[in-house]
Amino acid sequence: MIQYPKGIVMQQQQQNNPFNSRFMIAMIVFALFYFGWNTYLQKKYPNYGKKADVTAAQPAAGNTAPAAENKDTSAATTAPAAQVANSDIKNDSKIIEEKKIPFENKDLSFEISNKGMGLVNLKVKSYTDKEQKPILLGQSEIIGLFELKLADNRTVYFDVTEVAKGHYKGTAKIDDLTINREIIYNEANHSFENSINLTGITDKNLQNLKLLIPEKITVAKSTSWLFPSYEHQDFYISHANTTTTVNFSAAKENLNQEIKTANLLSLGSQYFATAILDKSEIIPDAKLSIYVNDSAVMRELNYPILPGKSEVSLKQVLYAGPKSINILGNIGDELTNIINFGWMGFIAKPLLFTMKWFYAQIPNWGIAIILLTLLVRLFVLPFNMMSMKSMKAMQKIQPEMTAVREKFKDDPM
Repeated sequence: MIQYPKGIVMQQQQQNNPFNSRFMIAMIVFALFYFGWNTYLQKKYPNYGKKADVTAAQPAAGNTAPAAENKDTSAATTAPAAQVANSDIKNDSKIIEEKKIPFENKDLSFEISNKGMGLVNLKVKSYTDKEQKPILLGQSEIIGLFELKLADNRTVYFDVTEVAKGHYKGTAKIDDLTINREIIYNEANHSFENSINLTGITDKNLQNLKLLIPEKITVAKSTSWLFPSYEHQDFYISHANTTTTVNFSAAKENLNQEIKTANLLSLGSQYFATAILDKSEIIPDAKLSIYVNDSAVMRELNYPILPGKSEVSLKQVLYAGPKSINILGNIGDELTNIINFGWMGFIAKPLLFTMKWFYAQIPNWGIAIILLTLLVRLFVLPFNMMSMKSMKAMQKIQPEMTAVREKFKDDPM
């Protein structure tokens, strides 16, 4: 622990010596702040300041990730993408060609695949990154965003039809089991209404279902101590009246964690997220997985289909877009919780809503900030006035206190 230097330095020496006590104290304070801040970042982000391991994203020949023990290569990121042969995937001794239906408007573009009716190549066009490129969400070579699979990782291939732009229906049959899925895109808030209906359920074909959210781990572009990168990615899950957040930006080891009774799960960065808000009668479980060797992560929402029913219906709201509190609030108030305001969120949220309201009245962020500042000053004005009155009262008795000190200067008691 660095301690401040002790001792008395003469005033004349402080003026002539460039390394006087004030300068040294300032340097020590700066050093303490610098090392303290870096220690905090090292604890929160273990890989902070370290060069990215390029080999982590490219498994060496003959080296298989632990997750690749699953023989089903269609399982999300459990094997490198190179092991999947183009768009032809073997399923039940049949070669099924992957087909995609494109969608594009001024804000979003994606392709909906017949493979689990997952969204492929989803781009948020209304926003760009630092390189002026569209934002990509749900990135994976082998799994589509919100893709539906069976619990044993078998892929479900749908016969997909486009009812209208952004409205899709798909039907899949597995023996006597029929799975109907419908996805409707809501252009107003980047969300999707998703419904799944299972009919013909028997003890022989009873299958649990799961929805997947894949993503690639983003490598920090800056490792400089002077201009560090604050990019991070995390899982967020709401379950059993509590929440769990897992930051995986600097993960060094694989992770597989299961969480029971989940109703909301999200995977995102500081500014963008993909999420599933469940609205089904069946309470699903969640699973989050990190595959370091493949630089990939996966979030699953698993629905246990219990015996005794011949038909089951599931409903969700799917989201892929910016972490805008207005957009998320219009979809559902619970979705706004995926925005991390920190431990001062109870103050930050009202201030944010107020500033946005000012901006809606006068579309200028500078003026909105000034008006918010004036409002805050007006709110604390009564406390400032009380403080000023107290100071004036102290000023009135100051001469008397000075006289007492002078009269009894030899008697401190």
